[in-house]
Amino acid sequence: MPMKREQLQSTRKAWSAIRVHSFTSGFYRGFSLVEVILSSAVFVLLITALVGAYLYGQEATVFAGNRARSVMLAEEGLEAVRNIRDAGFSNLTGGIFGLIISDNQWDLSGSSDVSDIFTRQLVISAVDTGRIHATSNVTWQQNPQRNGEVSLITRFSDWARNFGNWGVATQEATLDLSTTDNGNEIALYTTGSATYAIVVRTRGLASELYVIDVSIPASPVVVSNVEIGATVNDVAVCGNYAVVATVANSGELQVINLTTPSAPLIASVFNLTGGANALSVVCTGTTVFLGRAASAQYELYAITIADPLAPSILSSLELGTNADAAKVVLAQNGQYLYIASPVNSGELFIVSTSSPSSIFLTSTFDASGGSDGTAVTAFSTYAVLGRADGNILVIDVSIPAGPTLISSALDIGGNIQDMAMGIGDSSVFIASNTADTPTFIIDVITPASPAILGSVAYGEDTKGIVWDYNLNRAFIAGTSNTAEFAVLTSN
Repeated sequence: MPMKREQLQSTRKAWSAIRVHSFTSGFYRGFSLVEVILSSAVFVLLITALVGAYLYGQEATVFAGNRARSVMLAEEGLEAVRNIRDAGFSNLTGGIFGLIISDNQWDLSGSSDVSDIFTRQLVISAVDTGRIHATSNVTWQQNPQRNGEVSLITRFSDWARNFGNWGVATQEATLDLSTTDNGNEIALYTTGSATYAIVVRTRGLASELYVIDVSIPASPVVVSNVEIGATVNDVAVCGNYAVVATVANSGELQVINLTTPSAPLIASVFNLTGGANALSVVCTGTTVFLGRAASAQYELYAITIADPLAPSILSSLELGTNADAAKVVLAQNGQYLYIASPVNSGELFIVSTSSPSSIFLTSTFDASGGSDGTAVTAFSTYAVLGRADGNILVIDVSIPAGPTLISSALDIGGNIQDMAMGIGDSSVFIASNTADTPTFIIDVITPASPAILGSVAYGEDTKGIVWDYNLNRAFIAGTSNTAEFAVLTSN
């Protein structure tokens, strides 16, 4: 019996060892399978990520190359228009065109032209009888889900036209407006064959806005006036409406209907939050950009007057401490706004306005010294900034995010209060408080070396100035008690 018991126990131990070994072997075999699956999954994910990164990198490189080619084609389109203009300004008419080369010369043809995957269209429209607005659009298929598009915009003028000698410009006519209130700014309104100067003034006993017929420049005639109820600092014309920037706390922006120049009407009065004065205004289409004095509120507003009876804010922008939006002007391509400001660390602000509902600061330009930026005007690839000490800066703005100085050598010796581009886009008309000769014509045909072309005696400060291509006249608003409005002509 003891022998049998020992044999039975030995048998049980053997079976137990076999079961444990079988379980352990199965466990490890199962664990090894899981490791293989996980390792394979990680490997597949890693390969997928690497292949995806490579493919997307290749795609991004192709996209960047296509965009660079599209920009070159768009630039080529504008240069072709320049070439056609140089052959004869009458060769350019309004419409949508493509380009061809005929007899080794560029020519407009059809409604588009195709180069590889790119389609180019040139959109040409008249600014007036001697200037055209040109847009070069290039489109292409980036991938099945997305199209690419590049647009470049500029203006071309009839540079060969004879504008006379502005180096010996003279006063052709003046008007003594009612009372002694200063003329502050001026804009032009053209309807049909008639041209009107819109002059705005400091508040006094007379009206603050005057409509003057200047169709015959030597014989200007006041046709109407409007009581604004406050000093008006600036004026701009949008279609058949004038918009004015005022010091009124309950109506910093007012919209004036000019459809009947002899009987203009206030269409609306728009109040902004806070009491900061409106200083400057400019518009494009139905969008108004209004600049204000620095305060706790915003200094720049984009406002729509699509309904002139009910303006509304699209967006606004804080420019910073002490950043008065003293003067504003649109870039020729309409995509940016240039602002002259007294900020010592940034006398010129460049603001993106391509989407008026979300304007934003693109860059600032810090001019040397502490003199305020007081006036600015825009050319195709550069801006001209005037300062309180009379210094004139030419600034390259072809890359809006990185403006650079071209020239700062010219100085007229007095506070520059307004600027206007003129004479075939090669000159700047300047209003200033320089003694005896406050109006200057500056030649900027060579931006690196601007020079005084001429000056005109006026007797008092000139506050606002504008030049008209069709009439080839400059019109000024000033502080003279006997000539708040004047007409300048070349010889």
